[in-house]
Amino acid sequence: MSTKGTDVIVSLDEWKITPNVTQVGAGIASFIAENTGQEEHELVIVKADSADALPKDATGAMDEAKLPEGALVGEIEPFAAGQLCKGNFALQAGSYVLLCNITETEADGTKESHVAEGMHTPLTVG
Repeated sequence: MSTKGTDVIVSLDEWKITPNVTQVGAGIASFIAENTGQEEHELVIVKADSADALPKDATGAMDEAKLPEGALVGEIEPFAAGQLCKGNFALQAGSYVLLCNITETEADGTKESHVAEGMHTPLTVG
């Protein structure tokens, strides 16, 4: 099944990603990402069964270099709080994970991974 003009509106906040839908049809999906949090966030789309199945680095962030070929669908680069960013991505039927893969260094020197903090959610494409 192919659909055109499917809008996926995604809210990014500390520490959650909330899409307006959990399932879309295969085809081109328009992602509208709104950073409703206080920190910079990004939206990464990965073909995977779950966030737990993704390769991780020592901080708990997704290790993009260890993803299977073709698993990384695309991303909306990091953007500031209060901003809205858009991107169109071709999705085939299957399971996906939407996530924020930013890792930042806190004032005390510890690394904080947004994925490890819970910024991921599944998306099913049928």
